[in-house]
Amino acid sequence: MKISIIMPFYNGWELTHARLYEFYKYLPTDVEICLVNDCSADDVGGSVSFWQKGAAKHKILYHKNEVNSGFGASHNAGARIATGDIFVFYSNDVVLSGNFVPTLLEVIERERDKVLVGNRLIYFPAGWNEFEAFGKKRIIPYLEGFFIACTREAWKELGGWDAESYGKFDYEDLDLSTKALSLGYNLVDLQSHFLKHLGGRTIMNMNIDRMEHTKKNREIFIQKWQKFLSEE
Repeated sequence: MKISIIMPFYNGWELTHARLYEFYKYLPTDVEICLVNDCSADDVGGSVSFWQKGAAKHKILYHKNEVNSGFGASHNAGARIATGDIFVFYSNDVVLSGNFVPTLLEVIERERDKVLVGNRLIYFPAGWNEFEAFGKKRIIPYLEGFFIACTREAWKELGGWDAESYGKFDYEDLDLSTKALSLGYNLVDLQSHFLKHLGGRTIMNMNIDRMEHTKKNREIFIQKWQKFLSEE
């Protein structure tokens, strides 16, 4: 099964360059890489061309958004150009130190299509996933969005990241995990020690504007999934 790694970036090319070097060093040649430039101000054309031609171990596809669109929309754009059987949604602040592909393939082949794979499963109360709605308390398990993988067929059924509801960031990974759970999918934690999330490098740190956006998205999530939250 062919793997497509979908990796958006917005400015900060040094992060993307470092990830491409790590992919070159550790991943097999049949992995495809889909870069999505989220309307960066930086001119990266020459750098992208270098990786496509000068260091051409992997097939590298490239797409540039016309406007800055954020996390979910950029990943969706990458999925549209990807040609693989398995999609890996990969943040460019995840440091790679080895080949995670064999373990990922093993999990997907074992679980068939009904699986969403991540590298950190949050199943305990963590703030984002705690709800008291309709007289009931719920903790919703979810896979953190810095690394999420599934088959192409599963992605079609899940319907992609809900960028239309949540905007540029926040709650998309919880939303996608909830959609998967509602459709009978398993959430599987890869627990690969080859993947280390630096955190806080791709989206601005918490400030007043971010907090307001997060609160708004929390209410959107509750309204969207009110039936699911009220179930036992």
